[in-house]
Amino acid sequence: MPKTRLICIAGGSGAGKSTLADGLAGLLGERASTLRLDDYQKTKEHVPLTPSGRRNYDHPDAVDFLKFTGDLLALRAGRDVAVTRREKRKTMDAGVGDAGTVIVPARPLVIVEGYLALWHPDALAQYDLSIYLDAPPALRLERRRWAKDPQYVAEVLVPMHDLYIEPTKRYAHLVIDVASLTCAEVQTLAFKEIDARKLL
Repeated sequence: MPKTRLICIAGGSGAGKSTLADGLAGLLGERASTLRLDDYQKTKEHVPLTPSGRRNYDHPDAVDFLKFTGDLLALRAGRDVAVTRREKRKTMDAGVGDAGTVIVPARPLVIVEGYLALWHPDALAQYDLSIYLDAPPALRLERRRWAKDPQYVAEVLVPMHDLYIEPTKRYAHLVIDVASLTCAEVQTLAFKEIDARKLL
């Protein structure tokens, strides 16, 4: 039996992944830590370009999956991991910045959240529970906190979601339609699934 159980929270930008992850982490306290896929975003010069020359931060190639999957394996084995915290700049062209290194401890539960957290097969193999938050496009865009530039949304965000994120829903153990639910209700459904699978 692994020393650490991994819970994945996936879904499109604005679906509520961070809100759910933070809510669960708050409930679980010292029993849980959080690993964010955003912190594995490659720096600007390594992010692929669209045909028009824009940086495509929503493509799988913009994520360092080699380190991400390696850290999942380490956490599952009970080893803490060092992660470079990424902070998003004001514009897409500015990319992401380095906000320092943090240690993610291998607690009994590690909550893994990210838009492409269900995309890589090596990551999929490590999750004890995977949850996909399903939300309609209009709601996700309304909630999106960063880079609402209409050109980026049309050229990158929407097609990348349809091509790489939406299809990963089929890999989730639990799909939650968040459109008509409060944050508390989403959290309750997720916690019930954690409890049902005896992950605590």
